[in-house]
Amino acid sequence: MGLADVKSMLVFIRGDLCLWQRDPSGRYAEIKKEPSASQLEPYILGKTLLHKSVEINMILEGYLEQNTDLAIVREELATIQDEMMSLLSHVQATDHAQYLPYLDLLNSTIDYLNEVAQISDDLMPGSVGQRLANYLATINPLIASISQYVTNLQIQQLDDIMQCWLRQGLIELKSSQVVLVAPNGPRKDFMEQQYFETLYARDHVYYMEMPSAQIGSALIHDVILAVAKHVYNRRIGENILHDPTAMYRDVLGPYAPKALERLGQKASSEEPVVKQCPYHL
Repeated sequence: MGLADVKSMLVFIRGDLCLWQRDPSGRYAEIKKEPSASQLEPYILGKTLLHKSVEINMILEGYLEQNTDLAIVREELATIQDEMMSLLSHVQATDHAQYLPYLDLLNSTIDYLNEVAQISDDLMPGSVGQRLANYLATINPLIASISQYVTNLQIQQLDDIMQCWLRQGLIELKSSQVVLVAPNGPRKDFMEQQYFETLYARDHVYYMEMPSAQIGSALIHDVILAVAKHVYNRRIGENILHDPTAMYRDVLGPYAPKALERLGQKASSEEPVVKQCPYHL
């Protein structure tokens, strides 16, 4: 249903880009699978640093606003400090230019955690807030730079894979569809979706959410069947309602404002009376 003219399906799931092709019987089978940058260490390390910076902020904001036990705060920060020191040692031991953008954030964070560790318990409430503000002011541009860097890694890797498959003649844009599978949650401006919508001019790209626990065991066959339904609905919308998104909205929705307006006019023109509920027996 809906995929009769789709020769290839590209499925982005669990960080991999998978290429499935349709055989003469109409069944799809995987012929290629490549990891995106999100599966590789440079990207993972960058995302880890970003998350650790957020975690530090959350721990200290919790302490300042909710009076979290100071011993627990120090223990949590010490754990992060050990993790950051390990990451720094790893980066310094790796002769790879891809890790250089992370050094400033690593060093700034380790220095800040050292400062906090040296504050006495009695001075902690009064001084940690300003030190946190100074730390955030220092790392905000570094976070923006690393965020751009890891995004570049992912987009470039996806494009490298796609251009390779296009050159090899494994896919044609006009006869292929893309489905991106992501966990439930806020995914506005999903960067992989932006890449494929740019490459395909939006028409062939589908976005699907499922619970995180299901993604690990999701079968791509089932994903393709779900996409077939979306393709079918899009074509019905185009052919009958002249809008490819119409099947995802209430077709009577545009008529509701006028009905509500009429209801309001009717109510304002009538004397307020107590009426018996028409469904009351």
